Amino acid sequence: KVVQLVREKIDTEAASICLDIAKISAVLVMVNHYVACGWYAVGTIPAKENGGVTWVGSNHMEHRSLVYKYATSLHWSLG
Repeated sequence: KVVQLVREKIDTEAASICLDIAKISAVLVMVNHYVACGWYAVGTIPAKENGGVTWVGSNHMEHRSLVYKYATSLHWSLG
């Protein structure tokens, strides 16, 4: 509804294109957020094949700040 309301106020094609780009960017940010959270969650599950070692544990991230953990997960989820 918000996007439609803004679109009704916009009368130029350039502004409409900018709104579409902003909308796509917002969706990409949301998807990347969920992938990063999933990547971290998977990284905390100990694998029996590796003797219970996870990427979180092997990189000594247990005592890092939440922001650092999130930024690292986001970085690797984008790669």
